[in-house]
Formats: sequence, structure tokens, C-alpha cells
Amino acid sequence: RIAPPKEARPGHAESYNPPGEYLMTREEEDAWRAADPSTRESPFLPVKYGALRQIPAYKPLVNERFERMLDLYLATRIKKSKLRMDPEDLIPKLPKPKDLRPFPDALTTSWRVPHGFARTIDVHPTGRWLLSGNNAGEVTMWEVPLGRPVYTWKFGDESDDGSEPVTCVKWCPLPDVAFFAATVGRTLYVVTAARFLGQIDVLRKTEALMEKSLEGKPSKTKGIAWTEFQTKSDSENASVDRIEISHNRAVRQIAFHRRGDYIGVVTKDGTGSAVVLHRLSMRQSQVPFSKKSATGVQDIAFHPLRPFFFIATQQHVRVYNLANQELVKKLSSGVKLISRMTVHPSGDHVLVSSLDKRLVWFDLDLSSKPYKTIRNHTLAIRAVAFHPQLPLFADGSDDASAHVFHATVYDDMLKNALIVPVKTLDGYHKPDMSLGVVDLCWHPVYPWLFTAGSDGTIKMFTNVS
Repeated sequence: RIAPPKEARPGHAESYNPPGEYLMTREEEDAWRAADPSTRESPFLPVKYGALRQIPAYKPLVNERFERMLDLYLATRIKKSKLRMDPEDLIPKLPKPKDLRPFPDALTTSWRVPHGFARTIDVHPTGRWLLSGNNAGEVTMWEVPLGRPVYTWKFGDESDDGSEPVTCVKWCPLPDVAFFAATVGRTLYVVTAARFLGQIDVLRKTEALMEKSLEGKPSKTKGIAWTEFQTKSDSENASVDRIEISHNRAVRQIAFHRRGDYIGVVTKDGTGSAVVLHRLSMRQSQVPFSKKSATGVQDIAFHPLRPFFFIATQQHVRVYNLANQELVKKLSSGVKLISRMTVHPSGDHVLVSSLDKRLVWFDLDLSSKPYKTIRNHTLAIRAVAFHPQLPLFADGSDDASAHVFHATVYDDMLKNALIVPVKTLDGYHKPDMSLGVVDLCWHPVYPWLFTAGSDGTIKMFTNVS
């Protein structure tokens, strides 16, 4: 603390025998008495006494002492060191994007969807085959190295021109098989594509995996029906070519378990939503979550390593332990409406996109609140995805742009994830029907990004430079 300031020493005007020039005239005394006390130049009238013994008692002494004590009591005296800081020092020092390569930075290939536009896309675990589902109920398989369409499946009523759109399409995550799941209306289609790849070993493994569904008994879950379609292969052996699983609500999203046997499904309509788990090898279906837990489900995902299951509702993300059948954690996003969700390959981080232009990063080991919220788009964010191997993630928005980020996750628990924006892929898609980039996915090995736009094109961006 600072010592209190000392009082000013009395001057000549306060002397009992002041010089004549300090004394006031009659007019000055009348003006001093008529003035307001707060505007007077001097708080007292200089008076001249002939001797010291003639000085009377000083009447305002008590008031002056009291005001002095108030000044010392009410005016705190703390020495504050002024902090001098450059505003540039407050900005975190991030590495330059050129030091964080590789990442996609240039357009390499563009595909045109035959009808409408691709609402959903996915890449095979080998990275050679790309699936796209359009709003005409068609799923097209593309060969990525050559950029050519291989085959197109038509789902729904082929005689009906107003077919329902393909809402989601996913490859089986096993690299040595080739079958995919697609959702059209209230039906989940599990279709083999191995016979179009020209690989005998992949065809045999896929057929063996699909034929396991014939061994189990169909599930008797209410509102769910299983149907298998068998065809004749080149060896004239009966094989399951397609499995149809019908639901009592429209199917919106699907997610494969890492072993490829379980499929999580989100069914949703105006009456509500539900999460259904299907096991292909046993033809079993179950609804493990209550109606309250499955209200307003937007997206689902399996944990890449542990028996955890993620359910993203409109504003929260619930993490369930399927082995113990219990709720592990509830994450609060702070957004109005979640659009998509993706889980980091380590399983310790979750990335959520929202329709109110925000991207939310959760660190499951840190807190149930967002670790970082990114506002980098001017319109709603429709898609977000982590790269399976590289420290990259990307998001796509209705402003027809995709942003690529570098994200390093450390094994040290004391270090937070490093998130650096490295590239903005803008101007490649044209907005249509108030939509821009509706879906995106990564190549499983290389830093290649695939984006699907409402303009009817699919773009592939690679690390050219």
C-alpha cells in the first residue's frame, strides 16, 4: 500500500499576522461570503491579530479533521503496475499452413451425377470405389482412379418417376469385402457390389458374409421386416445379392460398426424418431433406447475402439456404453440444431456441425462442454468428417465452400488439441435450392477430399502443390 499523502503546509494567508497584500477588502469579503462554499478560492478569510494570545478557537477544526479521515478511509491507496502488452501477443502463435502439409488444396476430378444431385457419398476402405446416392433413388458406384461410373442401382419403384431420395449410403468398413448399405424411404438396403469389382477373393468373402444372414432366424421386432433376395452367380451357387429391412418410419442416417456386422439406423418422421440396431449375420434387430432418449435424433456413430455408441440429438450428444447398457456422458453443444457428427479415430474427440453456422469440438477426457467452437461459415454447415489416418478434418456448408483444418491430437493429457485452418475450398460448387455442399468424405489413406454439391457434381480435391 501507498502511504497517505501529507497535508499541505499553511501559507502566509493562514498566518495570525499575515502581510497586508493577503488581506481582503470590504468588497472582496462580501463577495466571498455571497459565493457558494464549493466555488470559493479560499476556504477561510485571512484575519490579522495583534498578538498570538488574541487568536480565538478555530471553529471548523472538527469538520476539517472529519473530512480528512473520510479521505483516508474512502480513498484506497494501492499501487497498480500498468501492464504494457502488445495486442499481437494475445493472438496464439499458430504454425503456417505450408508447414502442415499434406492437405487437399486443388481440384483434380469432377463427376456429374446422372439425375438430380448427390445427397450422400462414401468411399470404400481401399479408396478405389466411391458411392453416391442421389434424390432420384439411385446409387452410383464410381472408380476413383479413372473417374468413370461402374454401375447404378435403382431403388424403390422403378416405374414411379417420383422415387424417394437416397438419404444415406455407407460402405462396409471391412476392406476385403464389398457391400454397402443405402436408405430410401422406410427401407434399408444392404447390397453386394463385389461382382462389379473384378476381384475373385473379394467376391467370395462378400458372398460368404452375406450368406450368414440365411443361418439366423428373422427378428420379430415390431415394425421391422427382413427380406433376402438370392441370385445365381457365375458358379451357379445361390448367394444373397441384396437384403431389404423395412421400418415403420423413414430411415435418415446409418452407421456401420467397425467389424461390419452391426448397422445402426435412425428412423424419423413427424411422429417421432428411434434408433435401431441390426445384426446382419443373425438377422436380428433391436431398439435398445427408450423413446425419451431417442427423441430428435440427428446422427449416430459407433466408437472406433470401445463398445460405446454416440447419439446426437438436436442440442446434445449422448454417449452410451453398450456392454454395460448405461449412459456414460452427456455432452452439451450449445447450438440450436445439430446437423452431423463425426468421431475422431482415437475415440476421445467428437466433432459436431450445426445449422446455425457453428462447428463444435468436444474433448471427452476434458469436459462435457465444448473445447472449442468454430464460426467459419456464413450459412448452415451440412457435413463434417475426420480423416481416418491423417490429422485432418473438413466441413461443408450451404455457402458452397468446404474448409479444411489441421488437427493434431497429442497423447500427453496436459496438451490440448492443435486446430489450425489450412485451406478454404470455395468457388467449386454453385449453390442451388438454398443448398451448397451437402456431404463430404475423405480418402482412407491419402489427403484427398470428396465433396458433393447441390449443383449435381462431385469434386475430388488432392494435394497437388
